[in-house]
Amino acid sequence: MTLKYAEDIKAKSIDSECPFNQAEKKNLFAFRFSSSDPSDSENYIPKFKLDVPKRTEGQEGKLSCGHFGLSMFDKKENANKVLASFTPKIKKKRGWTHLSKGRLTEELGVCTEISKSGHFDFFEEQDTDLAKVFELIEEEGKDG
Repeated sequence: MTLKYAEDIKAKSIDSECPFNQAEKKNLFAFRFSSSDPSDSENYIPKFKLDVPKRTEGQEGKLSCGHFGLSMFDKKENANKVLASFTPKIKKKRGWTHLSKGRLTEELGVCTEISKSGHFDFFEEQDTDLAKVFELIEEEGKDG
């Protein structure tokens, strides 16, 4: 298995076990914030390529393993709850206007453990194209 951003993980001196010490192959439906065009590759850029600092106690501003994965949710309701917690300014900056749904399979990559909030990080395989997997399901704030 070769992850899409394996070289970046290595170059940034992230834990050599990233993400394998905390991720596994799964088959599940996933939900993700997106723009109005789920086929736009901009919807599938991991946090380390964006200006999204992830602050952890004692490591302010440093990259963590999670920066190299894509944030996803196990249920539409969980994704909507978190999306609603962001300010309009953040949503506009990120282009988050909709929810998209896709079927993740073992061939596409690995998932971290699903948190109590339904969030998990997804680490893509080298040749994965999530724009072909996800489809638009709902505009923010509207039932789809």
